[in-house]
Amino acid sequence: MDIRIDAAWKAACPGAALGCLFSRVKVETDCPDLQKEMEQSLEKIAGNLRRDEIVALPRIRDAREGYRAAGKDPHRYRSSCEAMLRRITSGKGLYRINNVVDCNNIVSVESGFSLGTYDTARLTGGVVWQIAPEGTRYPGIGKEEINVEFLPALRDGAGFFGNPSSDSTRAMIRPESQEVLLVIYSFGGADGLESALCRAEELFAIHCGAEEMRRRIIRNDG
Repeated sequence: MDIRIDAAWKAACPGAALGCLFSRVKVETDCPDLQKEMEQSLEKIAGNLRRDEIVALPRIRDAREGYRAAGKDPHRYRSSCEAMLRRITSGKGLYRINNVVDCNNIVSVESGFSLGTYDTARLTGGVVWQIAPEGTRYPGIGKEEINVEFLPALRDGAGFFGNPSSDSTRAMIRPESQEVLLVIYSFGGADGLESALCRAEELFAIHCGAEEMRRRIIRNDG
């Protein structure tokens, strides 16, 4: 699958980069070992991070600046990682979805990057990370419709399907999903993407029966 960063978005945010992991997985909802690992990770974060410190974290700060560069108010539209860290430091924890999405979320809150994981069978053609034009909307997970305009979003041949705040229902992970694309969104360059991809590989191998894993880092507009 061809994945690239749009030239206009790269010009607006020179640090824009993506970490990508392709993998075959087995989706499950009953995962006691993963639940235990998630609880340990969240407890560690809650014990070492205060709510008022979140916006000063380098990768959260980079994401906020990236949203401003795209034309979106980061106070109204937070990255998914920032939103999850706010839940954790407020004692609310995280929702359990399935093993693939839960692994995605562990990597996110541990690394400070926002992530999205998508069912490749529901994607068509190449994928471009770009600023969504005015009026762009799509059905969101757990929401009827999401205003995506001016967010740095992923688009394939069928339209926009994901962004660092919230994803569409079209490519979300379902019980029948078998091949997935995990995307790590970076606004501050490629530093840290390799280690975050390695952590994702580790969790997928242990908890998702992952096979045929392939990773890639994309940092230019070509």
